[in-house]
Amino acid sequence: MTNSQPKKAGGQTMIDQSAMTVNQIFIISLPALGFVFDSPWPLVFTAVCMSIGLVFPKWQPFTLFYKQVVKPLGLLKPKPHPDDPAPHRFAHLLGAIFLFFAAGCLFMGYAMLGWILCWTVVFLAQLNLQAHFCVGCFLYLHMTHLMAEQRHNGGA
Repeated sequence: MTNSQPKKAGGQTMIDQSAMTVNQIFIISLPALGFVFDSPWPLVFTAVCMSIGLVFPKWQPFTLFYKQVVKPLGLLKPKPHPDDPAPHRFAHLLGAIFLFFAAGCLFMGYAMLGWILCWTVVFLAQLNLQAHFCVGCFLYLHMTHLMAEQRHNGGA
């Protein structure tokens, strides 16, 4: 997910859905490989890549892979779509936090908890990829709605 997308008239950001697809494939595949090889390092790598994208959107590794490899090879065609990037950034933040905690649990010997957190991220990324339902985005939108409602009601 990148924040440096071109703006459409009216300030709406254009987000390439194909770039998001590549992101989701990495977020699913790398932690799953970590499970297969019983290693927390792919989880750490995935979480770091997701975090880089949050801090430096232009340098998000999975998006760069899409732009530098997938798109030039014609493996996926760009699918720009007007969207708000904030819910997607929030979802990435949650995913990165879960993966960092999962890896930490694995490093400390809490394998069951670590793999449950890992598979939660994998499942939710798969849900987004296949059903186009982003749970992190859903949470973000409802939280912002509740906060706006609370501000409107005087914070009570």
